[in-house]
Amino acid sequence: MSVFRGYRCTDSLEVDRYSAPQIHANDDYMIVEIDVSPVETQVFLIDLKLSTLYLETPHWAGEQMRLVANALAYSSDQIARRTYLEGQIVLLGVWHFGHILGDHAHRLIRHCRRGQKCSMAIHQSSNFKGLKNIQDMLDIHRIGWDVKHDRNANTHIRIFYLRDCLCLFPARNKAIPLSFAQEHVIRNLKKENDPNKKCKILLTSGRKERIANIDSLAGALRKDSWTCINPLITPARLVLELIYNADMLVSENGSVLFNCFLARIEEYYVLASERISSMSIRDSLGGGVYNSFHEGVIRYIRCEALRHSHHPFSDKILVKHSSIPKLKQGNA
Repeated sequence: MSVFRGYRCTDSLEVDRYSAPQIHANDDYMIVEIDVSPVETQVFLIDLKLSTLYLETPHWAGEQMRLVANALAYSSDQIARRTYLEGQIVLLGVWHFGHILGDHAHRLIRHCRRGQKCSMAIHQSSNFKGLKNIQDMLDIHRIGWDVKHDRNANTHIRIFYLRDCLCLFPARNKAIPLSFAQEHVIRNLKKENDPNKKCKILLTSGRKERIANIDSLAGALRKDSWTCINPLITPARLVLELIYNADMLVSENGSVLFNCFLARIEEYYVLASERISSMSIRDSLGGGVYNSFHEGVIRYIRCEALRHSHHPFSDKILVKHSSIPKLKQGNA
């Protein structure tokens, strides 16, 4: 089996009115889906000659070409059998809670507003909880997820051939899907005017691999009348309402922050690794490009990084209790 020899970035592809590239694919393309972690899948478009891999940006081209080449070699039996997708909308890029919202939220909302059920090609099971949360947050339950698995193949790598499919790349300008989604969400939220219901919120997943001392931090804040909210186990609509109405809001960094992108229009604080002060281009493209949507609204609390991750937004940090800001008396 030959291996593709190059890549093509989305700059030369067809662009819709939201500056997001797209390809109408019939019999000349296939999709390769690779689960790179329990919560992240990468979805690639390749031509049938196995000569060109279509990518959003060249910054990860070398790694992604090797990843897909290995997947193709490992799954040559799937190429021979040919499992087809017909008439589907395929969302390309990284399948992960934050990336789905930051890359494709505008499309999900638009298709839902058309008043008819839209079937989209989502083919891996690890992110169904994230998809359900996104449906609840955006109230887009008309969208149906068409799930297909090749039961005879390795479930971490899936290959599909395309017939009459629309392949959508992530939006180039991340402010487009995020601002579209925020407007859509906020119009359904009510501002709480009862002073007795004003609150201080800490938004955290409660994972020690993100905040090493989260238990002691949360305990200390609760004694000071803070409410600690875990968006992974709290109903989506309640999370958004609390974020929208909080007098004081502090959030951990990473995908949890996308809840704030949807519902927060006032200043808030983000617990972040000290490494955000010197991010590389790759770091900026991987996470900073999303955080920049709330530039001017976010106030970062820079914390010691105990362990570096693949980018600063996932570092394990240590938060000093004294670094948490006090609620101004005028707002109490």
